[in-house]
Amino acid sequence: MTMDEAVEAYDYLVVQCEDKTSQLSHLEHLPNALQAGSCISIRGLIKPDCTRFAINLLCGQAKDSDIAVHINPRISQRYVVRNSRIRGKWSEEETTCITKFELARSKKFHVDIVASEKEFLVSMNGKHVCAYVFRVVLAKITTLQVEGMVDIDDVQYKKVQIYPQIEGYNVTYTVPTGDGRGKDAVQQLRCSSSELDCASDEVPVTALLPKGFQKHWQLVISGRVKILPYSFYINLQKGSQLWPHPVVPLHLNPRFGKNSFIRNSWHNGKWGKEECSPSFPFIPGQPFNLAISRNEDNFAVWVDGKLSGEFLYRDKVEDIDTVYIHGDVTIKSMYMREGNDKYFRPSPKREVVLRPNDYLKQRQEKEEKTQILEPSESFHGSFIGIQEADETIHTSDPSRDNQEREDSSRPNEYFMRSHQEKETSQTSEPSKYFSESQEVEEMEASASDEYFSMSQETLEGLQTSEIGKYLSLSGEKETSQSQQKEKASQTQAKGISQDEAKGILQVQAREISQVPKKEISQVQATEISQVPKKDEGSQSEETEEDSGTIKL
Repeated sequence: MTMDEAVEAYDYLVVQCEDKTSQLSHLEHLPNALQAGSCISIRGLIKPDCTRFAINLLCGQAKDSDIAVHINPRISQRYVVRNSRIRGKWSEEETTCITKFELARSKKFHVDIVASEKEFLVSMNGKHVCAYVFRVVLAKITTLQVEGMVDIDDVQYKKVQIYPQIEGYNVTYTVPTGDGRGKDAVQQLRCSSSELDCASDEVPVTALLPKGFQKHWQLVISGRVKILPYSFYINLQKGSQLWPHPVVPLHLNPRFGKNSFIRNSWHNGKWGKEECSPSFPFIPGQPFNLAISRNEDNFAVWVDGKLSGEFLYRDKVEDIDTVYIHGDVTIKSMYMREGNDKYFRPSPKREVVLRPNDYLKQRQEKEEKTQILEPSESFHGSFIGIQEADETIHTSDPSRDNQEREDSSRPNEYFMRSHQEKETSQTSEPSKYFSESQEVEEMEASASDEYFSMSQETLEGLQTSEIGKYLSLSGEKETSQSQQKEKASQTQAKGISQDEAKGILQVQAREISQVPKKEISQVQATEISQVPKKDEGSQSEETEEDSGTIKL
């Protein structure tokens, strides 16, 4: 038995145990075919022994008819199951809801099922709970069935223009306006009011803007991210309904899976192109303070006092009248600032930035003051307290006053003298530096001339010596060849055949040709390096001798 089959068997046994006769609370045929905007409103009372009940939309009145929608609130487990049974088989269940489970035993309930273009929208006690995408065509649904230990008081079929409808127990929050400084301007969502006995900071939050969102105003939202978040979103929209889909000039959507802060808008019946902020300012489990400023042509979004992004207008923004917040977040406060906010107010005027020339002049004057005046003043000022104390204790003495004047003048003389020495040193140092640099340049020039002259002489000597050695090697090679010929002639005279003599000569020629060139080059390099440096006269004589050998 698979897990799904075991769950189905368990559910069946539970239903049979709580109602052995499979109690049918209500069954009736739909008066009209369902279409977009059709609403089925069911009111009743949950019995004290009820653990679950079901609202089914059937494709017929037979027991084995397909169940297009199976809405199953489970009181003991505190969640709502949605599913469909097609051709005798149950599909995959859906259990996620956007609000807390508020149904309880021995209390009345109100369930609305509204059909839109693509899905069913389900609300319980006036609050939107979940949505369920069509798995069966609406035209096939013909019957309403209610099962379980509940008493049905009333069933209504009506046409609605918006969903959900605001009622006495589903009052929206009204955003206060002001400058944000007064106590009445910042109202907590937790505070009680005459309209709502116990307001909550839980989402979704639908907040009305009584004065709209005017230009240069700022909407400030304070909240806290849940510990294990997936995402949440904040919509500035026209209208408080979920269906038809409202126009959303600004949609802010932090996504924690990819750490992306998305900005977008809904207009012309679809979502536009997403924009992403370069940084992600939200932290799981941490509070945040988000502010939205309406500028001339864009929205500026600030998080914790830092600009997170700007979003250019894509549609009309004058009709914004609602703030809708939903997701993994709790909202603590919300208010509208009329005018500049501390985040967006221009920074206070700072000191005027000076131009480079003015800055250098000011710095030079400051240095002169510190060199001449400040040391004496600080030196003299360090004794002011002591002098005043002495005057209070001792009487004034003319000799002592003269001595103090001399002492106060000494520092001025010292610093003036040091300043003059510093100026002379500064004037003398550049001239000394330039003279030393000229001497260095002259030494480098003379050294380079000597180097080039020496290198040229050594190159000429090496070239002539290499030519002479090459000629001597060639002469030795010629003499060796002549000696070989003589030996060959001698062998012929001794009786050696001509063919044998040719073979001997070829072997000798091969031995001579196989002499490695590297050895010759190495020998030449060592001989060249051992050539002693001579004077110009000796070099000229050697070149003349070499030239003579070349002529020969």
